[in-house]
Amino acid sequence: MMVRLSNGSLLYINLALGFFVAIANGAALAMVLSGNAARLSGQKFEILLWVAGGAALAVSGAYALVRQQQSVAVLKLQCYLIAVLVLGLVAWAISLLLGSAKTETGTVWTVGYLSIVALYCAVLASHVLTSSQQSILRHLIVWVLLPVSIAVDVATYLKLAS
Repeated sequence: MMVRLSNGSLLYINLALGFFVAIANGAALAMVLSGNAARLSGQKFEILLWVAGGAALAVSGAYALVRQQQSVAVLKLQCYLIAVLVLGLVAWAISLLLGSAKTETGTVWTVGYLSIVALYCAVLASHVLTSSQQSILRHLIVWVLLPVSIAVDVATYLKLAS
C-alpha cells in the first residue's frame, strides 16, 4: 500500500523543511559573521550555500502554494533541490568518515537526519518524477541515493560516536 500525498501537502512539507534548513544555518551564519563562532569562520561560504538552498526551498514552496497551477513544476524543481541537499550531506559525511573534514570544531552528527531527508527525497521523486524520461532519475534516487545515504549516515554516526 502506497500513501499518496497531495501536492499541497508536499509543498507544505517542503516549505517547513526549507525554513528549518535556512533558519538553522542562518543562525550559524549570523554567529560566524558576528565573530562569536571563530571555529566555523572558514565555513562561511558553505553555510551561506545551505542558507540559500533552504531559502530557495521555502520561497518556491510559498510561491507554489499561492500559484497552484505551478505546483507540479515547483515540486519537480524542489525534488532536484532536495536531492542536491542530500548529496551535499552525503559528501560532508564522507569527508568526516575519511578524516578530511575537521571534527575538532565540535561536529555533532544527528543520526537519522540524512536518512530521513533521503527517504523524503525518494518519496517526493516517486510522486513527481512520473514520466518515462524521468524514471531513470527516480530509480537512481530510490535505489542508489537512499541506500547509500542510510549507510553513510549510520557509518558517520558510529565513527563520530566512538
